[in-house]
Amino acid sequence: MEEYLYIGLSNIELDQKRIEFSRGISIESTFAHLMSPMLLAFAKPADGGPHPGPWKPIMGGSGTDITAQIKIPISAAANEGACLNIGSTIVSLLRLRCDPAITMTAVSRIPFEKLKEPSNRSVPVLPLETAPRHFPLQNETGQKAGETISWVASRLETVLTLRSTRQDFQIASAALDGAQFIQNDALALISLWGALEALFSPSTAELKFRVSALIAAYLHEPGQERADAQKRIALLYDKRSAAAHGKPRHVPDDLVASFNLL
Repeated sequence: MEEYLYIGLSNIELDQKRIEFSRGISIESTFAHLMSPMLLAFAKPADGGPHPGPWKPIMGGSGTDITAQIKIPISAAANEGACLNIGSTIVSLLRLRCDPAITMTAVSRIPFEKLKEPSNRSVPVLPLETAPRHFPLQNETGQKAGETISWVASRLETVLTLRSTRQDFQIASAALDGAQFIQNDALALISLWGALEALFSPSTAELKFRVSALIAAYLHEPGQERADAQKRIALLYDKRSAAAHGKPRHVPDDLVASFNLL
């Protein structure tokens, strides 16, 4: 029988839709709530065992709803790790096109809705992205993922190829995915601009003008709009340089603008 990997997603609503991808991959609705309560023990464990009681709950902890799952046949890639990489690529595209708040919460070899069955006494679930976002982004338009997810499915194979063959694209994709989780917005800004430089800096000389001019030329036809964009991008680069030299002077809007630019 075919074996599958199931990647649980949060902050995504599919309205019971099932979307088919290449390689037999699909995304479908599900539900589970992942909880991480905080407990305090008061004695050291013996012989590497658990801490003896009593245990007391304390303030803190976290919890999130898993509302969809990516279903990936193990045969879709060379091994389970490669399948997880495909899943992270899908999540990256979902954030890019559908909603940047979408989270890859956990992975399982059993569908999440079946983990409650009595036979599954030991639940084989590995938490993934459980750290809080320092600079959370969300979809401003209110458009649901189910309305735009076909764009993700149509581009998956192209992006898998780019991620495996182009280091600059891989860096840019990782920065776009990870910058929300960096616990310092100056470091997040440097990360985003490091990715932009990887894409648009064939030389290390005159970085400010070279990078801003190349990005503006990529985004706009020749004319005033391109010239104005180059000036705006150069000002953003100044904020990156200040952060990189330990004297940040950016505001949250500069970080959002850098996310949007990347």
